[in-house]
This record gives sequence, C-alpha cells and structure tokens, in this order.
Amino acid sequence: MLCTTQITFNSLKPFYPILKGFTLIELLVVLLIFSLLAGLVVPRLTKMYESWQMSLERDEVLTQLSSLNYLAFQQRIDFTLTHYPPQADTKSDNNKSADTKSDNNKSNDTLNPPLELPAGWQIRTEQPIIFRANGACRGGIVYLEYSEYTFTAQLEPPFCRAKLLN
Repeated sequence: MLCTTQITFNSLKPFYPILKGFTLIELLVVLLIFSLLAGLVVPRLTKMYESWQMSLERDEVLTQLSSLNYLAFQQRIDFTLTHYPPQADTKSDNNKSADTKSDNNKSNDTLNPPLELPAGWQIRTEQPIIFRANGACRGGIVYLEYSEYTFTAQLEPPFCRAKLLN
C-alpha cells in the first residue's frame, strides 16, 4: 500500500518560531546613519540660531535708530550721532558721540541715553547725523558693527527711517 499523507501549509512550519523584528546589524546601520546626520546637522543648527539672533538684534538697532527723531522731538533737544556707545576719551571732551547737545542748556548728564544697544553692538557714521528738536534730521549712512560683521544702513531724511543697504 501506498502511503499518502496530505501535505498542508501547517505541516510546513519550521521547527523554530519566526520572530518579527530587526537584527542587530540593521539596528547598528540605522544608528550609524543617524549619528552621521546628527554630526552634520547639529553644528549648522547652532550657527543658524546665532545668525537668527544676530538678525533680530540688528532689526532692534535699526528700530531704535528710526525712533531717534521722535526722541529728539519728545525731549526737545538736538542729537548729533557720530558713533555709539561713546568712547571713554570723547566723554571727557564734553562732546559725546551719540551726543545730546541741547539748545536749552540742559546738562548732558540729565538726559536719557539716546540708544540702548544689545551687548556687543556699535554704531558709527560717515558724517555726523544731526537730529533736530522738531523731529527732522539730515539723514546719512550708518554702520552697524557686531563682532566681525558690519552692516550698512541709510537714514533717509527728513524722518530718518533706517533702511538696510546690505
């Protein structure tokens, strides 16, 4: 007699159970790829954050420059902007750089400082920019300096709105 056994799908199962998951090699390859990507991306993220922070501070400085005409009008004094913050040797000459020279004979010590720059920022101009007590100014070119970066802005008369040139 011929022995006939019926072969079914269930009878073809292996003797060991099939485990679903990843092998150690696959996990190590994925970990290696992630570490390489992180090594490339993380340094760029810090530089991008610093650049973003610098641009926000630059915009804040431009906003303060644009409001100097209102400050002159509000305090009824004339400002002469040459550089800011004032350097130690120019303070002693009674000729401050972001000067607050007044026609009303007010003391320079009692006036509010014209600008509050973020740490590390400096302003210098090609020619002195005069802000009149009536809120008008003559305009000019202003250089904003932060560490090794220099930005050029133009103050457009008569209201001295700051416009970034580069």
